[in-house]
Amino acid sequence: MSNRLFELPLNMPQDDWRCRQCREWRPKTGRKSNGVSVDGTRRYHSLCSICWNKIVNATRGPQADAFRAKKMIEQEGRCAGCKRHHTEFKRGLCIDHDHATGHRRALLCHGCNSTIGFFQHDPHLLRAMAAYLRSHQDKAAA
Repeated sequence: MSNRLFELPLNMPQDDWRCRQCREWRPKTGRKSNGVSVDGTRRYHSLCSICWNKIVNATRGPQADAFRAKKMIEQEGRCAGCKRHHTEFKRGLCIDHDHATGHRRALLCHGCNSTIGFFQHDPHLLRAMAAYLRSHQDKAAA
């Protein structure tokens, strides 16, 4: 039984896999391993090396450290999303970036950063969810 997130097309060899980010089909050879699971089988990243490198370059290294220091001052140590101070979070603030381009945007708390990801970086989906919550908040108050 396979642990694949996506079904293979009929003409695709079984050794190929699909990157979770760019959705391109890649050969299994050269896929980045992230260790061995409890049952002894090798585990692999769900991102191709091109997408993985964009994320690493956007969030780690000396340029990312300089970006983080600059944004901490600009944002007064607060999450760009919820505006809470970084001292309120165990994990601090993380660098939010565009996964397609690697462009760094701002510093967000883990909750805000995850929320953007859950809503597929789509402002229309976020607005729709906000409207949904407001509509139920009004009903609860009545």
